[in-house]
Amino acid sequence: MKIKSFFSCWPGPWLSVVVLFLSSHFVSASPEDSPAITSVRLEGTNVVVTVQVPPGIQRVTLECRSRLGAGSWEPRALTRLNGSGGEVTFRVPREATLEVLRVRADNQEPLPAAFYTGTNLFAGQPVSSGSLSAVFDVGPTASPGADPTAGAPSRDVVESDIWKTSGDTLFFFNQYRGLQVIDISAPDSAAVQGVLPIPAAGEQMYLLDAKHVVLLARDGCGWWGSDSESRVLIVNVSGSAPKVAASLPVKGFFQESRLVGSALYVASQTYQVKTNGTNSVTWEAGSLVSSFDLSNPEAPVAKDTIWYSGYDNVIAATDVFLFVVVPSPSDYWRSIVHCIDITAPDGAMSEVASISTAGRVNDKFKMNWANFVFTAISEAPVNGNTT
Repeated sequence: MKIKSFFSCWPGPWLSVVVLFLSSHFVSASPEDSPAITSVRLEGTNVVVTVQVPPGIQRVTLECRSRLGAGSWEPRALTRLNGSGGEVTFRVPREATLEVLRVRADNQEPLPAAFYTGTNLFAGQPVSSGSLSAVFDVGPTASPGADPTAGAPSRDVVESDIWKTSGDTLFFFNQYRGLQVIDISAPDSAAVQGVLPIPAAGEQMYLLDAKHVVLLARDGCGWWGSDSESRVLIVNVSGSAPKVAASLPVKGFFQESRLVGSALYVASQTYQVKTNGTNSVTWEAGSLVSSFDLSNPEAPVAKDTIWYSGYDNVIAATDVFLFVVVPSPSDYWRSIVHCIDITAPDGAMSEVASISTAGRVNDKFKMNWANFVFTAISEAPVNGNTT
């Protein structure tokens, strides 16, 4: 059984009356069994919603939309109860989309109770002997609660693609032809203006500016020598034929990358030599995170590198942090999330924190950073089964 109650926050009491009237058509239980929004008030930059919940309810969800009868309802906050009922308070940032509010209550959960008893608060683990606390709302040199991007211009986070457009020009990077520059000013008679032939080299490209593209190219035939297995190629496309303006070596094979402003971050899968104090030598698999300053495309600069052991590591990025997920050395079913500060516009990196999740984070879509809160969805075995 689902029980719904509606309440309006903006713009005035007349809309509240209309919404409360409509709620009588949708409530699926008697009025005394329905949750009720008892108050809505402003508290700084937050909207505080108080809800009275009857006994027997297991979960209460606060939902909103910007107009009555238009758009879809979006969940904004959720809390779980033990069925005893009582008063619940939600605090959400004040936004225009909060014009109409409602609460939805459920008397049962879709999954067993054990699924919701895992750790959901993470204090983090220090990564050095310094005094830095491993919490995600603190920048490397900031005071607690400070915004590490304060005073810095906003930078777009861009993922690589095989094609990009700039005005009437299409840039296409593919496994068969390399880079193709195509004039699409007349779409019905598009024409190839120039080609940079590097077949079987890769399919990751960034449009840096109107005159330069960035190609992530792997070395499949060994023509770059023994110093690297991959390259970051800066290609000048302003002339009649694309030309490589700069080439930066990268150890290993590209795993993931992000362009943040004019700084490029690349994670490659590779190996490094380990010694155990004797004459024996072993090889360790891992990810090498490399950063490059591309603010001057004709003279790019390799900045920093950070090594993480482990195979099949996961990478995600925002304009503040680069998150690198590696398997725990002692437990394959647990991940360690390393948080790298990337707020420096020149690509300088510094690791500020790491946390151990309850299970294994399988891909980049299982991580999110918003409003100074980092969220990770992990998979862990329960009673011998993977869940």
